[in-house]
Amino acid sequence: MIKLADGKAREIQHMTATSFWGVDGRPISAAQFLELLFGALPEFFKDEDELRAIWRTPANAPQTA
Repeated sequence: MIKLADGKAREIQHMTATSFWGVDGRPISAAQFLELLFGALPEFFKDEDELRAIWRTPANAPQTA
């Protein structure tokens, strides 16, 4: 419940939904998303050491188009 300056109170309702989309713009399942993600990860870094170096200094991460 949020009390406004004029003394009125309002309750905010919210809803969250997570969705995953394929490269073709179609919705995909979470499992399909993870399969695509783990298949693409080697394009971004070659091993754990390189990933840790990128996380240490995000400005040094390769830039994507």
